[in-house]
Amino acid sequence: MLIKAHHVVTISQTDSHISPKMKSFFVIFGVLLISTQIAAQTTSGCPEICPAVYSPVCVEATINGKLVRCLFSNSCQVGVSTCRRGINWCKQNEEKCEKSSPTCSQYR
Repeated sequence: MLIKAHHVVTISQTDSHISPKMKSFFVIFGVLLISTQIAAQTTSGCPEICPAVYSPVCVEATINGKLVRCLFSNSCQVGVSTCRRGINWCKQNEEKCEKSSPTCSQYR
C-alpha cells in the first residue's frame, strides 16, 4: 500500500512540473503529427503493385490539347496511371494502339 501511495505522489509531482504552455505544445504537436499522417495516406492511395498478367488495354486521352494513345499491359496499370496522374483514359479498340504515342512512358 505504501508503495502505491508513493507512486501516485510521484506521478502527481511530475504532472505539476509541466507548464500549461508545454501541455498546449504537446497537444498541438500531436494534432499536427496525426493530420500529416492522414494527409500522407490520402495522397498515396494509389495501387503500388499490379499483377504480372499481360492483357493489353488500348486507351486514349487528350493531354495538354493533344490526343495521346497508349497501350498498357493490363487494366490495373491504366487504373494506376489514372490515379497517380489524374488522366481520364478512355478505352479503345486495340488496333488503334498499333502505334502508341511516344510520350506514353511518362504517363505510366
